[in-house]
Amino acid sequence: MVTTMLKIMPIKNDADHKKALAGLTAFMEKHANCAKGSPEGACMRAQALIIEDYEKKRWPMPAEWSEDFDAVDYLKTALKEKGITQSMVAECFGSQPRCSAVLNRKRGFTLNMARKLHRKLGVPAELLLR
Repeated sequence: MVTTMLKIMPIKNDADHKKALAGLTAFMEKHANCAKGSPEGACMRAQALIIEDYEKKRWPMPAEWSEDFDAVDYLKTALKEKGITQSMVAECFGSQPRCSAVLNRKRGFTLNMARKLHRKLGVPAELLLR
């Protein structure tokens, strides 16, 4: 049985990206059950890596979406950049001791805290609740 191999292509722009995705998708549909380590599988993996590399460069992931994102560090940075002290946002936490507990990682953010911080500072609440 003769198998047509996937033409592995470099990606230089969005049009190339679109073509590469379409080609990989079509090839994967035809070779969904190929054996691990087969030439077909190697072709799919190679093109997928090229696509992934282009996507990372073209649409970089914001640091706040990464796996090691720290909400407390994010908030501390936002406070520092805006020149706001802990005591100025203590009401967002309910009290100064609770504010200190959260910023010292002894307590987590609650939905109510995140909403108040969002209203006061413009900090995205969903980032604090991750």
